[in-house]
Amino acid sequence: MRRKTDSPTRAQENSSRKKEPRGPRRSKPAPPAIFIESSVNGYRHHMSRAHLRNKRGYVYLCWREGNRVHNFYLGKAPRSSPTPGPRPTSDRSGAEDPGRRAK
Repeated sequence: MRRKTDSPTRAQENSSRKKEPRGPRRSKPAPPAIFIESSVNGYRHHMSRAHLRNKRGYVYLCWREGNRVHNFYLGKAPRSSPTPGPRPTSDRSGAEDPGRRAK
C-alpha cells in the first residue's frame, strides 16, 4: 500500500492551532424607513409609513391612511439581468454550425 506524501505547495495544517472564527457574512442592509406626510382637513398633518411595492414590473409607493390604502405610481421597474440574454437564433433551425464538426 502506498503512503500519501505531503504536498510541498500546500500549507501544513496544525491541529494544535485554533482556527479563528469567521466574521459575520455580509447581510443585506435594512430597507430605509419611508414616511408620507398627509394633511387631514387641510390643517392637520399626519405622518404615515410607506413602502415600495413591485406589481408586475411596475413600482408603486404604498401607504395606509385609516382603512384606506393609497398607491402612488412611480414608474416601471428596471430590468437588469446578471447574465446576458439568449442569443437570437438563425432561420436555419435544423442546420448545424459550419465551424463545428461531428465527431
